[in-house]
Amino acid sequence: MCSPVTQKNYGLASKRVLYHFKVEEQKDYGPAVLIKFGADELSLLEDLHDMISSKIDEMKAELRLAYLRRSLEVPPSSPQPRDTHPAVPVSSPSDLKWS
Repeated sequence: MCSPVTQKNYGLASKRVLYHFKVEEQKDYGPAVLIKFGADELSLLEDLHDMISSKIDEMKAELRLAYLRRSLEVPPSSPQPRDTHPAVPVSSPSDLKWS
């Protein structure tokens, strides 16, 4: 997940502005910063932000789809036991012998 692009001023007398954003991963204890990006030009940073955000969204959608496919799969059925007594052709009831 990408944080929004924000700006930070450096120095009281300086008019220098740095634009920045973070890529974070959600953990069970909260967000963890993976990487931070910064640039002097807002347009370059916004383009990078949009590209990373769209790729993250694509990957999330692929993972959701893979999870859904896996949860809907029918497990292969166990093989049927083979008949241990092969069929013997019988032409009439008199061919049957009872022991």
